[in-house]
Amino acid sequence: MLLYGLDACPVNVADKRSFDFMQTRLLMKWFDTESVDIVHECSVMFNIRSVSSLIVRRRQKFLTNFMDNPTLHCVSKNFHICLCLYLRQILTYFHLLLMHLVDNLQ
Repeated sequence: MLLYGLDACPVNVADKRSFDFMQTRLLMKWFDTESVDIVHECSVMFNIRSVSSLIVRRRQKFLTNFMDNPTLHCVSKNFHICLCLYLRQILTYFHLLLMHLVDNLQ
């Protein structure tokens, strides 16, 4: 659910690292370990992709669909900026909520 909108809006490296950190911490709680290596190994075994790789894949799919659809080219730049700001606010809220959930798992 957190990935909705990230394909259309710019996400910087710090945001991606933050999402990956939260995912790693959550998996540490689920697998009851303190080792990042174990979490990464379990992620490989269970085919759990990192959030940053999912963002890249979703963005590629979005841009491909956007370029293939001629009706979407008429969307104004101002609408895109407003949408990105709104989605960033939503993502900030979900990020804080996820941090709160991880803290409460301890």
